[in-house]
Amino acid sequence: MEYKQFVGSIYLKDKKAVKSFVDNTVVSQDPVELAQFYSESGVDTILIFDMSYNETMHDEALTIIKRICETVQVPVYGSGHINKPEDVKKILYAGCEKAVLNFAKECSQDILEEVSTRFGRDHIAATIASEDSLVINKERLETYVSELVLIDEHALKNCLGASKLPAIVFLPEISLDKMLSVMERAGVSGIAGKIVN
Repeated sequence: MEYKQFVGSIYLKDKKAVKSFVDNTVVSQDPVELAQFYSESGVDTILIFDMSYNETMHDEALTIIKRICETVQVPVYGSGHINKPEDVKKILYAGCEKAVLNFAKECSQDILEEVSTRFGRDHIAATIASEDSLVINKERLETYVSELVLIDEHALKNCLGASKLPAIVFLPEISLDKMLSVMERAGVSGIAGKIVN
């Protein structure tokens, strides 16, 4: 049977954990403590989105990410504020197992081949928000990344099966039956989103 992960998400903003990309309600003043709670509660992986908007804040976020990686007993993926190869290096050196590139950003597409070659395909993943993005870039993604993160639940149906890459899928709060149905689908490596958090 194919292994499926429960992925806890942390949205890191101003040194705190907030609810989501669009909802900046603080859910934890201490992201390290939240990550430890996720780890102890049975998640298989933690995905951190750094929502910094300048280099100073990004450096502070990297310090928190490093502390999380040192504290938890599960793999950590790092995403957000990746604009150049050096940013991937910093995330991996902080202890993350994978750097997750935002494939909607042109700079992520530009550095993909370089960072995959330099750090290894197994350490690179990519967020995908639409079927078009996946289809257009399918060959490059399958060559240079090891996993997809499907962040738009509305694009989920069309994205699954469009690539042979395993995918972590973000789900809204849905019934257990629906969640299990998604998890059983081929290509789904894990689930994330409100339903897990």
